[in-house]
Amino acid sequence: MAITKKDIELLKEVFATKADLEGFAKKADLEGFAKKADLEGFAKKADLEEFAKKADLEGFAKKADLEGFATKKELKALESKVDAGFDRILTGQDKIIQELEKAREDRIFAFAKDKEQDSRLDNLDGRVKRLETARA
Repeated sequence: MAITKKDIELLKEVFATKADLEGFAKKADLEGFAKKADLEGFAKKADLEEFAKKADLEGFAKKADLEGFATKKELKALESKVDAGFDRILTGQDKIIQELEKAREDRIFAFAKDKEQDSRLDNLDGRVKRLETARA
């Protein structure tokens, strides 16, 4: 059996011709594209599972949540103010204690002076009685 022109036309519809293959990419055309081995350094979806998602961060504090708290600088300033206040209080207490000690010493001296005067008055009373009994 011989192949006729009609058979060739029928075969052209079934099989690809060289002209049909011109539109397809050749191996040389694929050289500019990345191969699987070139992609190994890139992250895959499975690699992303170890990272936190936005939903995982919901329970953590945000910067806006920290606005109500004092910073270290503010706490140091407060500590300085408190220390200065305590210094003033202690200085004032030192003055008061010195005055109390002086008042205590004055009371001790006054008590001793009073005893001395009482003793002198008793002696004077005794001398006056002796003189009165001697005159009588």
